[in-house]
Amino acid sequence: MLLHLSMQISDYHIATELVGEIITDPLYCSDLNIISETLSYIRTIALASLECDDDSQSIGSSLDQPFDTSLLRRIILLFHMMATSRLAVCRQSVKVPEELIDLLEHCSEEEEVDIIPTEKEEAFVNLISETAAPSDALLTLNGWENSAQASSVIIPSLRTSLILGARGGMSNEISCTLLQIRQVREEGADSGDLDDNELNKKRLPNGGIWQSLLRGDVQIDK
Repeated sequence: MLLHLSMQISDYHIATELVGEIITDPLYCSDLNIISETLSYIRTIALASLECDDDSQSIGSSLDQPFDTSLLRRIILLFHMMATSRLAVCRQSVKVPEELIDLLEHCSEEEEVDIIPTEKEEAFVNLISETAAPSDALLTLNGWENSAQASSVIIPSLRTSLILGARGGMSNEISCTLLQIRQVREEGADSGDLDDNELNKKRLPNGGIWQSLLRGDVQIDK
């Protein structure tokens, strides 16, 4: 199989092109074994792209980014293609926000916990907001553990996603996503003996931007 060979020689640009052909071919993307193997390759390429640095020549990292932007953009689009496939076997094999959250966690530095985001995290969050479907971007940012320390990155990224969604006529999809985020946060909050202010803080630990989004108070300049 050409995909397997391209992975063996670490030619990830060709590999992503072959993945795109596989997940758009009904013969291949209806086979669970092929889809599982292909998804494994996508994840491998994504991690390899994140781990390269500015001096890496084998992956092709750009000089102004801490990872291979073009490859990661392709990866995000491939996840989206799989998640929106007409075939259930392919579509049900991946949840884009979960994949992106996993990659975001790989961008962090273990020795630097609960501080400002790393350069790689900031760059990847920006890439997600510019590339992923707006609903996937919102769910990813909501599920990112480090978002509470990253308001300076989260707010412009949210704005980018919301603007792209509005321009693309995806207002209903975004509204459904925000409702989903609200429901998850409310289910996770123990309303016990908390007053309204304390409950809101517990429900929305990431700060005012999420409160504003969920109330529908955010205004976007188009």
